[in-house]
Amino acid sequence: MARTCPGISALVVVAVAACGGTSTADLLPTTDHEPGAGKRRAPAASEQAPPADAGAYAAPVDAGAPPPTPSCTLDTRTVYVEAGKKIESITAYGKYWVRVLASDGTAVESDGFPREVDAEPKFTATTGPCHGRTGCVLDTRVVYFDGAAKVESITAYGNYYVWSFDAQGNPVPAPSFPQALPETPAFAAGPCALAVSTVPCVLDTRTLEMTAAGKIEAITARGRWFSHVVRPDLGRIALPSNGILLEDVPRFAAGPCKTQPSGACTFDTRTVYTDLDGIRTEEVTARGRLWAYRLSATDAVVATVADGVPLDGIARFDGPCAH
Repeated sequence: MARTCPGISALVVVAVAACGGTSTADLLPTTDHEPGAGKRRAPAASEQAPPADAGAYAAPVDAGAPPPTPSCTLDTRTVYVEAGKKIESITAYGKYWVRVLASDGTAVESDGFPREVDAEPKFTATTGPCHGRTGCVLDTRVVYFDGAAKVESITAYGNYYVWSFDAQGNPVPAPSFPQALPETPAFAAGPCALAVSTVPCVLDTRTLEMTAAGKIEAITARGRWFSHVVRPDLGRIALPSNGILLEDVPRFAAGPCKTQPSGACTFDTRTVYTDLDGIRTEEVTARGRLWAYRLSATDAVVATVADGVPLDGIARFDGPCAH
């Protein structure tokens, strides 16, 4: 029986016993997953349209019912606040979106977007994940802005890519990158330890968040949650929630993991950010649906904003879902 952990706090380090503690030896592989292309699913018949929405999100279809084949999935999605603007960036179906989000959930596309993933210079450069590839698919993508500096990082095809940005906003590849994911010890001992030896390591989602405890990295992969404090030297310190099953997190058990097999819950994207109103916000997409939560500093759910809403029922995803 799955253990129940009261939270996955990125701010307060709770007693290890609360989650039972997990060693790498306790973590069993779930399903195999091809790198890069592992997230791309063939289009299927559209879900029934939900009722007209009254705000940023459409009304949900019964999230507890067995899900139909999703008609729209996203490869990566990251949300961050920069210069007083809330920015959303998505990759899906071979395209790349960057847009500014309004308080009502509508989006204004940035100049030159959407564009092809294969046509983005930093992706196709020799230091990028799409170099020499056609049909390039990213596994995870994070744009992290701490108020002073912006960093973008991607995982794809078993590798880890990082860029900073100069004063003109041009991307600058970080020294020593790209590198294979197992070259980061925390990845090697965590999600990459579960990978089949013949398949490169794949992460499903990855986020970075600045908190009172420091910069927190959270990863989902192979049905589990991995969380660390990232030190200035890029070393990682594992948090007590590191390695727990996603379904051991109550909000996930009641939400995106509800109709997924035990031990094999998978997210397509996850992003966490402090919204313009100062509220921590977490958003997960899985199986063509969106879950969004307002969270306290200790990961308690303050409000559920979206509970399994079909992506193709949310107006601003019309572009990514129009594949």
